[in-house]
Amino acid sequence: MLAANSGLLVPSAIITGLMTAFYTLYKDLPAIQAAMRGILPATIGLSLAMSANLAVPIFKAAKGEGKVRFVVQMVIIAGAGLALALDWLSPLWIMLAAAGLTALALTYIPTPPPAIPESQNE
Repeated sequence: MLAANSGLLVPSAIITGLMTAFYTLYKDLPAIQAAMRGILPATIGLSLAMSANLAVPIFKAAKGEGKVRFVVQMVIIAGAGLALALDWLSPLWIMLAAAGLTALALTYIPTPPPAIPESQNE
């Protein structure tokens, strides 16, 4: 297990360390600053696209659990996003708070009973 984890983590840690050292040495060069200005929008766009792809199935499942749960989960997500955007707290505390609020919501907000198709009512 130690060898497997080392094989996964050590190479990426070395590459990350080398990239950080390179950036620290050359961050003031105009070419590096221009590259960073170009990378930032691409990184934000990719992050938003990935978030949307991950969120769609979650939103569909939440919508199936009832309107109240759906609205509560949307409020939690919006609040966490706002707190992150305004840099109110550390992202760790925001994620922990959102997870705790979600756990409370899923525990205490009941799900509606499943709809019975008309053909089974007779």
